[in-house]
Amino acid sequence: MDDYKIIHIKDSKKNDITDYIGALTWKDSIDTLGMELSFTMIDSHTDKYMNWTKKVTLGDFIVLLNKNKERFRGLIVTENYNINTRNITAFDFAFWLNKSMIIKQFTKMKSDKAIMELCKDFNIKVSVKGMTSTITKIYKNSVISDIIKDIIENEENTTGKKFRMEMRNGILTIEPYKELIVQALYKQAVNIGRINSLNYASDVNISRSIENMRNSILITSGDEKTINVMAKSEDKANIKKYGLLTHVESVDDKSKAQASNIAKNKLKELNKIGEDISLTLLGSDELRAGRILIFNNEINGLKGKYLIKDCEHKFENKNHKCNITIEVVA
Repeated sequence: MDDYKIIHIKDSKKNDITDYIGALTWKDSIDTLGMELSFTMIDSHTDKYMNWTKKVTLGDFIVLLNKNKERFRGLIVTENYNINTRNITAFDFAFWLNKSMIIKQFTKMKSDKAIMELCKDFNIKVSVKGMTSTITKIYKNSVISDIIKDIIENEENTTGKKFRMEMRNGILTIEPYKELIVQALYKQAVNIGRINSLNYASDVNISRSIENMRNSILITSGDEKTINVMAKSEDKANIKKYGLLTHVESVDDKSKAQASNIAKNKLKELNKIGEDISLTLLGSDELRAGRILIFNNEINGLKGKYLIKDCEHKFENKNHKCNITIEVVA
């Protein structure tokens, strides 16, 4: 059974404010670096005994615990006042990477060293494993997190390996992708055993589209005056069925062999029908973006491995539910 607590930290002093918290939500996505947490808080302009709530404000730190295990730690970024409540939103330490812009040049620098250098400038703890490529590029007025994503994409295109990027306990963690299979177990009360949340999925909605499909890949190099096609990869059978859908990507400092490898890897990534499945589950802390769930549910047609793309937890009145978007793992 869940036992969530909200801890407010100001000037290194900790204060448990759980009893004054209403609806609580936290969410993350594989497309966005970092996690967001929001909650409503009792507030009053007339009750003198509630004046202390004004001390919970922008720039303070918030920690979410469940059974004394840390689930979130971040900075209060926004607050909205109503008559008797306040809505608070906090982001984890990826906030600085998502909001800060920089001018940076890398010349044949190892990808892991480049990412470490970026994070060092903003005092963000980082762990990078398994990267072997180099990066040569000038970034002008670019958001830090976008630069890191671009360096990872360069690594993936060059090596054909996938990588995972996420915040873990305040540390930006980048590592070779491996399936992190989790069990979504839910316990409603102390005297009731845990159940598999996947067996009680509701509000299942499935959508399929070729909108983002690309069946022909061109890899080019050069500048604004001269453009050379270095490599091409395409699926002729797919083109015959769906029509020509082209993706063009420009690369610098790459050999023809590397460009050919990038084209093949990009075609493998984009040459597919997109499928998004949204559903609601009974809440479990194991659910978060980037994790794998194994379904075997004949009623809603979900069977096999699915990747969590987006995940939003809601906890209110002791009820914990989770809205997720998933896709089939190829």
